[in-house]
Amino acid sequence: MIEIKKYYDEYALKDEYYSFKFGVPYKLSSVLEENFLDEKDVIDKFRELVMPYNECKTDDEAYNDEVFIYVCYFLKRGGYYIKDFPDFIDRPTSRMNFSYNKIREKIISEKEYHGIVEWATRRKYISALTFAKKAEYKATEDIRNVLKQISTRSAEFEEMSTEEKLKEICNCIEFLLKDGDKFRIINYASSCGYIEDKLVKKFRNQLECFRHSTKEALEERNSYSLEQQNFLINYGILILEFIMKNK
Repeated sequence: MIEIKKYYDEYALKDEYYSFKFGVPYKLSSVLEENFLDEKDVIDKFRELVMPYNECKTDDEAYNDEVFIYVCYFLKRGGYYIKDFPDFIDRPTSRMNFSYNKIREKIISEKEYHGIVEWATRRKYISALTFAKKAEYKATEDIRNVLKQISTRSAEFEEMSTEEKLKEICNCIEFLLKDGDKFRIINYASSCGYIEDKLVKKFRNQLECFRHSTKEALEERNSYSLEQQNFLINYGILILEFIMKNK
């Protein structure tokens, strides 16, 4: 479970732009209870919040404005950016400015519109926004191709959520090592002891919770912080690279 308000309160003061531009706490912080299942859920909320709406001074809209900043900060901290607006997550403006001005200007610059952009067009454009993670995971093209091949939705590695990356890394280790009903054992000698058969087994077992949706598996997933999950992804890629070269 992702508690974005708690996440923002813990980290945002250390971020120069967010702390200067938005600060903490917010006016409605005491009543905000907006939690999310995973990163995809947060991205879906971003899309929902910037869908066309009429600006009005109500508590509901003030609440949505606040959630929007929390969502942006969580995505920034997770290394996300929007390909269509590559700098926005790092330095966001208001929700209305993005929803009304920036989306409209982008559509006009890309298509033959002359001032008027219908809401239906804006909704379609927002639904198609591409979210990706910055190149923090140094996977080779071969590894990325295998991960895409075994993905249940043929997803590009960059487009996967953190938990989906861990799930597919676990699947990929099995895919590369499984030989019938058994797992082949490869020579890990050149890793200087940092990768060996028992460590790979332990790592794969540790990632099993990302492959299942039982109550116990979800609780185990939630026990890992975002920083720990990112470490596991990088370590998993290292294991995959080694297996690919030595199997």
